[in-house]
Amino acid sequence: MNALKRLFLLAAIPALIAAVAMLAVRILAAPLWQNVDPVTGMAYAGLILVLLAIALTGGALAGRDVKFRHVLSWGSVALSFFAVALLDRDYTAWETDRLWVEAQPEFTHRPPRSMAPGTSFSSVRAGETIILQRQPDGHYYVDASINGAEVVFLVDTGATGVAITADDARRIGVNMERLDYRVNVSTANGRALAAPILIRELELPNNRFTDVPALIMQSGGRSLLGMEILEEFRSVEIRDDQLILRR
Repeated sequence: MNALKRLFLLAAIPALIAAVAMLAVRILAAPLWQNVDPVTGMAYAGLILVLLAIALTGGALAGRDVKFRHVLSWGSVALSFFAVALLDRDYTAWETDRLWVEAQPEFTHRPPRSMAPGTSFSSVRAGETIILQRQPDGHYYVDASINGAEVVFLVDTGATGVAITADDARRIGVNMERLDYRVNVSTANGRALAAPILIRELELPNNRFTDVPALIMQSGGRSLLGMEILEEFRSVEIRDDQLILRR
């Protein structure tokens, strides 16, 4: 037992120094870590936590006459919050990545059923302004891109966020087998269940959004672009059968 205690005491300070160095590297090189596999990130954060556990144990076993006893104990506890935050971030990224696969190459642009084949409703670009023409069915539609695959959204000011149909979800590369339909939502057809996901990148004409929360719907309908995105625009105006979004 004494040998194990001495081992912890000898390893405590080097472990704390190593943990500080690894945390500093992770924080200072944050932009580079964006392209690192989340599993690697979790392993890195886990190693930091192991080093901090060694330092904390060494501080707990040290006698009152041992130098840096409080530094070992409180320093390890304080740094553990940062390490746990990194671990949680990487775990969230890993969970998100598991929901995505390759976008389906056969995806093609499909007009709404209420429109005649060949009718175009792509938005007109004017700087950062998006101008949408009202369509024969009375609605406005916008072409968007998710993970490089095209999705046609119905612009719905009555919808809270972004809702994606199951068909569109398959085309943009969502791993449908990993979805958890746990969110109750209200639709035109009544109550339904939806699965939450995080869209890494959603592009509208001349506008880009990152880390967008969305819901995958279990049943049909249309993919909806709701207020969580529309509120990012400075103004939303309807004039002369045009929906004008200015950012």
